[in-house]
Amino acid sequence: MRAIWGSMFVCAVLGMMGGLESDIRAQDKNVEVLAQIGGRCQAVAVAGNYAYAGEGPNLRILDVSNPSAPQVKSILPVPSIVSGIAISGSRVYVAGNGSCLSIVDVSNPSKPFLRGSYGWPGGTACSIAVSGSVAYLGENRFGGVVQIVDVSNPAAPFLRGVYNVRACGVAVSGSLLYVASGDYGGLQILDVSNPSAPFLRGFYDTPGFAYGVAISGSLAYVADGSKGLQIVDVSHPSAPVLRAACYPPGYAYGVAVSNSRVYLANYDKGLHIIDVSNSSAPVLRGSYDTPGIAYGVAVSGSRAYVADYSSLQIVDVSNSASPFLRSSYRTYEVASVAASGSLVYETTAYGLQIVDASDPLHPVFRGSCDTPGLPKDIAVSGSLACVADGLFGLQVVDVSDPSHPVLRGSCDTPGEALDVAVSGSLAYVADAGSGLQIVDLSDPSHPILRGSFGFWAYRVAVSSSLVYLSDGVITLQVVDASDPSNPTSRGSCALAWGGYGIAVSGSRVYVASWVNGLQIVDVSDPSHPILRGHYVTSTCNRATSVTASGSLVYLVDVYYGLQVVDASDPARPVLRGSYDTMGTSSDVAISGSLAYVADLEGGLVILRYTGRAGVGAWDLFK
Repeated sequence: MRAIWGSMFVCAVLGMMGGLESDIRAQDKNVEVLAQIGGRCQAVAVAGNYAYAGEGPNLRILDVSNPSAPQVKSILPVPSIVSGIAISGSRVYVAGNGSCLSIVDVSNPSKPFLRGSYGWPGGTACSIAVSGSVAYLGENRFGGVVQIVDVSNPAAPFLRGVYNVRACGVAVSGSLLYVASGDYGGLQILDVSNPSAPFLRGFYDTPGFAYGVAISGSLAYVADGSKGLQIVDVSHPSAPVLRAACYPPGYAYGVAVSNSRVYLANYDKGLHIIDVSNSSAPVLRGSYDTPGIAYGVAVSGSRAYVADYSSLQIVDVSNSASPFLRSSYRTYEVASVAASGSLVYETTAYGLQIVDASDPLHPVFRGSCDTPGLPKDIAVSGSLACVADGLFGLQVVDVSDPSHPVLRGSCDTPGEALDVAVSGSLAYVADAGSGLQIVDLSDPSHPILRGSFGFWAYRVAVSSSLVYLSDGVITLQVVDASDPSNPTSRGSCALAWGGYGIAVSGSRVYVASWVNGLQIVDVSDPSHPILRGHYVTSTCNRATSVTASGSLVYLVDVYYGLQVVDASDPARPVLRGSYDTMGTSSDVAISGSLAYVADLEGGLVILRYTGRAGVGAWDLFK
């Protein structure tokens, strides 16, 4: 358990026939998705008293008429991770991966509904702008494009034109489309007077990485990564020139302009406000350091709304020199996960979050407990949850009341707590360069170090008195902790590179080995562990976490989601099912017949292995 989702997939298959057929047949097969909850906030837009924020693959609508107490009006699932939002009249246009454009009717904010969608093979839209009956979708990737889509009939949007350019951010004004194209030309200006035949009018190659762009009058304000704000005069689109620049701390990612102020979402440095009343001499007026990663920003009146990955931050900017937080709404990107009974314990950027999955079709948040660090992993035993809290060591949380978990105690390990396993009254912490740290939990209010073992410890698993450590590179180490004050080496096994996750079941240790997929080690003789088999395919080559139930191994791949592997014959493991989640899968836990996948951008995904053939992407061609 640790830190580190597709209608368009079918179309992508057309270009992958041949050697990958066996992998494709297994995609989204024998695994059904039951529910999803939470996710990363990467985009926000505001109109009137309503804020529209992305939360993983959901559009969340908030009534912000009282900015100190925003109220959730509705949540609408959309077919992709929300990465861009634009508003026009009573419609919200959502950009994302997979089904790249979703058109949502919000004439009744309490009952929004999907009017239509548009996508293309392999597409993943990260930015969007709308003008009249045309939507402009940008792809932030090598070989990306701008797709120009006619949305006059929202139930049946169709492609009008395409322009080949990397598009991290887009903004439209009149017949011109302004594209922030990363380090491939900086600011690009396209003439879209004929949407079917867009062409380049001019460009200005900014010195940094152009992530976002906003337009006001004849000026383009470019969020230029490490080069801050670049102000470009576009009064002559064929020959844009630099007017001025401003370099606040951080990495400029999102940008908005209102009146004479520019608002920058500066990644890990929060929100910065720049006075551009004299555009030739911009002045930094103030800043507010948000708790997460400031990715996008929208402004309405005296408030700035910051998409901050793990939350939506509402900041009062009536005084540019002293912006302050009015309220925040947490969205919970999920990094690691553990399960016990019908309760799911997940780590977010803030700490511990508890989800009740007694009805797996309708999971609900039960409670949360913040920790001082950035949680890396979680393990649960009885009424205690142990959080590997990075540089803040081990945090012990009382979860006897799931609605009100309470921090009971902590143990400041000497290194960086990356992973944790619990057995009985002992917690075993993979503490990076400080090796294995064994913590006594007999008194949860005062956990104490009992012993340690020198080994670069990245991941840890425990069974009885044996502890299994991975260095994250090439070695599986077996440690005898029958005397926790004096753990000793029992044996080791050389691995193919990449011990990113480990799990023990019976006499086997399963290792998630990144590009080397799944490795299976026989530890029936712990003094002489032996590598028995491995599983790696084109859809299992970034394996990051693993758990097991009987002979079934549940493996998560960063890019391809959950893989269910039958390891009854360890020398010849066989893929039995899979489900490609929308985001970046980082961890997996199982309880009963359910698998819980921590999907970062996609939140918590609840899946069930059916053990029967389902309708996969390939079957749709039959």
